[in-house]
Amino acid sequence: IASSLMTTHPSAASTPAKTLAKNNPIHSPMKMIPILRFASLVTLAVFLLLQPAGAATYTYTNSSANATDQWGAGTNWSAAPVSASDTQLTFISPNTTVFGDGLTINANNDNVGTFQLNSLTLQGTQSTTTNSTFNITGNALQFVSNNATTPVLNLNALSPNAGRLTYNISNNVAFANNTLITGNGSAVLNLTGTLSGTGSITKTGTSKVFLGNSTASNNLNNKFLYSGDINVNGGTLGTNNNGDLFTKSKLTITTGATFELNGNMAVFSIFGTAGTLGTASGGARTLYVNYTGTDPTAGFTGSITSSSSGVNVFALGSGN
Repeated sequence: IASSLMTTHPSAASTPAKTLAKNNPIHSPMKMIPILRFASLVTLAVFLLLQPAGAATYTYTNSSANATDQWGAGTNWSAAPVSASDTQLTFISPNTTVFGDGLTINANNDNVGTFQLNSLTLQGTQSTTTNSTFNITGNALQFVSNNATTPVLNLNALSPNAGRLTYNISNNVAFANNTLITGNGSAVLNLTGTLSGTGSITKTGTSKVFLGNSTASNNLNNKFLYSGDINVNGGTLGTNNNGDLFTKSKLTITTGATFELNGNMAVFSIFGTAGTLGTASGGARTLYVNYTGTDPTAGFTGSITSSSSGVNVFALGSGN
């Protein structure tokens, strides 16, 4: 009888290892392979996510001769720039590179469609008393994040002498993600294309950067396309001379920073307990604020100054 019970109801201790493996997938070497592969893929994915975002860097090198270069051809580039979320563009490197006297250099983005980039750095040093101009032209640019890497626009270029080095970007520019505009350069940067997007603009550093285009006031399609917050935390941010900028933005100016009205501007609101709102160009300039009360600058307690005919602040009312 004992022998019969052993045969009919085998215990786990007497069950062959092969039978256990067959009945329990955890003990099956063949069935463990997919589980191990999945675990390895998860580990690899986590590892890649924790790594710093990679970058593809392209450098424009000409600072000695008048030129009109196409991005797509790659002339005077370290390599022809390619649109991508990790693209970093540098114009002139290192920053101590001296520009030739009285140059006009044009670098035209002829890539089809909107060109995405994560970083744009503008460099070079003006030599003497003769002005030089670097124009970036062509199809639209879009500042985007590269994983956790915030998009940035750096103005490092220097104008240490009487001559002025000016960078002009006439492309339409979209801020898809929150973007930092920074740098301590003494050259001037003008963005004269149409701005759009919902990503905020935060200005830091001592550099001067101006926004807005001369056609905005004549074309309603170019108005109110940008709605991100504008934070001026350092240096000067402002509107171009006779270049209007109509936005749905909340404008905040902090201690030591300046927003300079050289063209008219519309904002949703203005805030700041310090900082300066002013104008340096000839003629009165107007800031329109979407405000229904009697004082559209009630949220701004910094100084409003002018070196010309004045700054006018008007309330737009309940909507724009």
